[in-house]
Amino acid sequence: MRAAVDEQNKRGYSIMTDEQKRLIYGRHSPYNDTTTLERFRGIDDGNVHTMIDKEIRMIAEAKDWKLRQRDIVLTPVIKSPILIAATPLLSQPVILSPLVFSPSILTPAVLGPVILGPWVFIPVILSPRLLSPLIVNPLIFSPIILSPLVLHPLILSPGIFNPLILSPLLLSPFILSPQVFTPLILTPFVLNPIILTPAVGSPLILSPFVLSPIILSNQVLFGVILSPYVLSPLVFTKLTLSTVVASPSWLS
Repeated sequence: MRAAVDEQNKRGYSIMTDEQKRLIYGRHSPYNDTTTLERFRGIDDGNVHTMIDKEIRMIAEAKDWKLRQRDIVLTPVIKSPILIAATPLLSQPVILSPLVFSPSILTPAVLGPVILGPWVFIPVILSPRLLSPLIVNPLIFSPIILSPLVLHPLILSPGIFNPLILSPLLLSPFILSPQVFTPLILTPFVLNPIILTPAVGSPLILSPFVLSPIILSNQVLFGVILSPYVLSPLVFTKLTLSTVVASPSWLS
């Protein structure tokens, strides 16, 4: 007993004897735990320090692993509600992780770039995005509704049937991202050039825009409808089967 007290004073802990282990974890104890008793049976003063060091190392490694999970890599999300009201989830890089049939609702994103993570049937609703570009990221049937995009370029991200509705854009250019049937409806945009992005059936409807030229981006079945615009010229861009309706322009 005296040795145990001395050990406690010296190290801050002492090793239980087999009798003490049986008393604490044995059959007649209120803390009966046969598994723990068996696990502790082989521990003595000779190997306890090695085991403590091992446990500390495992905890540290687990913490490092958890920190690495701040990036979502090679993690497809398919038919899952995980993106609904999941505020921090998309505020991290998403890389090589396709999203399929998993709506993003009430899930804002900050500093959450998406790279090589195609979106298929991913409606983005009430989920504003800041500094979260889409890079080499195709989009199919993924409407963006009531979700402002700020500093959110689409680069090498072609899309089909991705309407933007009531989702203002600021400094979120389309670059090398061809679009098919991707109208902008009630979606004003500023400093949002369209560059090397041909489109088919992608009109601007009730969407005023400023300082947003269309550059080297031929348009087919295009229209500017009830959408005034300022300082937003067409630059080396050909329009085919296109119209402008009730959309005054200034310096364009």
